[in-house]
Amino acid sequence: MSNKRKYIKVIPAIALMIAGMTSCKHDSFTVTPQISFSGDILPVFRASCAINSNCHLGANNTNKYTDLTDSVAYKTLNNKQLVLAGIPSASLLYVQVNNKIMPKVPYSPLTADKITLIYNWIEQGAKNN
Repeated sequence: MSNKRKYIKVIPAIALMIAGMTSCKHDSFTVTPQISFSGDILPVFRASCAINSNCHLGANNTNKYTDLTDSVAYKTLNNKQLVLAGIPSASLLYVQVNNKIMPKVPYSPLTADKITLIYNWIEQGAKNN
């Protein structure tokens, strides 16, 4: 067998191996860590919705019907149906922060990272953890 014929048989095999190695999509997957309501979401509420703005803080706040203080925030979100577990795009909380409706002026909108955090928490089932 000539060297030319050996190369003709080997080249397709090498090409298939290279194609198989480069077509692997595992590298493009990112695993979203479990979002904690108490550890991840409440700090966003404290900083942007309740304590620093006083808008959603306790019974005497400017929006007393949407109290986002630590002890009642989760209950408020559920009772007022502001979060639909697993469906961020249909959750009023996500829609309002994503569209910069909340927090209201003069307070700064949430950063993209905080909005993504809320999105992922809702997508993961909006658990009280």
